[in-house]
Amino acid sequence: MADNSIARQVRRATRNLVITNLALVLAVGVAAWLSRRYLDNFFRGPFPKAGDPTGLAHYYVTLAGTKVANTGVTQIQQEVDSASGKVTSQSTVAHYLVLLDGNRMVVVKAQGADANQLRYTGALVPMPTDIVTRVVTPVEAAEGNSGLRFAGAMLDATGFREPGWIGLALGLPLLGLGLWNLRRAAGRQDPETHPSVRALARYGAPRSVADEIDSEMASGTAERVGGTAISAHWMLHPTLFGFRRAARRPRALTAARSWSSRC
Repeated sequence: MADNSIARQVRRATRNLVITNLALVLAVGVAAWLSRRYLDNFFRGPFPKAGDPTGLAHYYVTLAGTKVANTGVTQIQQEVDSASGKVTSQSTVAHYLVLLDGNRMVVVKAQGADANQLRYTGALVPMPTDIVTRVVTPVEAAEGNSGLRFAGAMLDATGFREPGWIGLALGLPLLGLGLWNLRRAAGRQDPETHPSVRALARYGAPRSVADEIDSEMASGTAERVGGTAISAHWMLHPTLFGFRRAARRPRALTAARSWSSRC
């Protein structure tokens, strides 16, 4: 296809397709890179060890103890009526337990408070200040000089993998879409392969119709209304990834087919 207005529209649309989907693929890649520590634990964990949650590479762990105690401290979720400000319902979403392992105590945030469960899997997270005040300080005061000490981190066993599943459910389709569109763009080196150009076949041979549109648009009589170019027989409106076109008069369809048949 000659270097006409239709070919330029195709190059513009293809360039937009490449830029948009490169940005999409890069966005997914950057998100994965920023979450690489979490993703490593998501796919390879849980690990059988503990440590400082701020610097530990493997913080999604399984801890086992010899005894567990319910502190009575819970996390409550409330639903409040926006009009009256009254609490309409509330539910307990987490219990704070103390798991004893030798002379070490670990605060465990769990969805249940089963006294017989001595094994928990979750993420080691920094100890919240209110939990230090409400759980750690009273227990340490009660234990006195027993030699028992709390670990520096809390085990959050309320659902480590849920954000990962959500991220994969969103990220993988977006990554696939971006790569698929980049592959489509790579196959559009010839403007005649573009869907908007192939759609010209309803008016005749696409190359001939494109030449006719270009001739009218370049004649100096075409008008522009917003982003739409209007000639004697055609309307051409660029879109982000292509263009829309229409024959303004019924005779344009017959004329285009008749003209293309002579070529």
